[in-house]
Amino acid sequence: MKGRGTLKCRLQDNSLHSVGDLDGSWKPAPGYINRFFQSSDSVMLTSADISDEGYYEFDCNNKKEESAQLQVFIPSDVFVHEGEDAILPCRSITAGQWVKSVRWRRDGEVVLDVRSGKTTYGKSFDESRVSIPSDWHQRANLSLIIKRAEARDGGVYYCDIDKVEKHRSAVRLHVSTPPTPPSSTSQPTTTERVRTQTALHSFRLHCEH
Repeated sequence: MKGRGTLKCRLQDNSLHSVGDLDGSWKPAPGYINRFFQSSDSVMLTSADISDEGYYEFDCNNKKEESAQLQVFIPSDVFVHEGEDAILPCRSITAGQWVKSVRWRRDGEVVLDVRSGKTTYGKSFDESRVSIPSDWHQRANLSLIIKRAEARDGGVYYCDIDKVEKHRSAVRLHVSTPPTPPSSTSQPTTTERVRTQTALHSFRLHCEH
């Protein structure tokens, strides 16, 4: 990264606090050490939490160059056994509102998309297994139903509703597989704790003298 600049976060009360400075190299402010890292011409935030929400503004040589809004979603958890139906909750007021679209995604991939009364499905999702209630507009229930859940269905799902008051929520689906019956010749196994990877939010910073 070249030049000199400052990255600040504007909070809901319109106050600004420093996140870090750029002077040939990136120097995070106290409170962001070991959380913001430089990568090529970007910086990346790790271990994001709800207090990190806000508008991030990058000033380069006293000129505002870029801004980005960071929203942090804390997913709810749904646990099912393989073969059971999974219901991922998503509720939002729809009565009296024009809903442009409803979209469910997982890891950036579309699961299903509803707009203009037509439903389309992602390439990796069988339309016979995923759906939302047909009366969602009357009941404000846009929960995703996954029939006969499989281990590969696990992950974080996002529900996006495009209307006057936009809505987004997140759900993490856990699908457990039945334990394998032990045999007399089997060796003891250990269960490893899987650590959930924290989502990264990247800011591309490029500043010329």
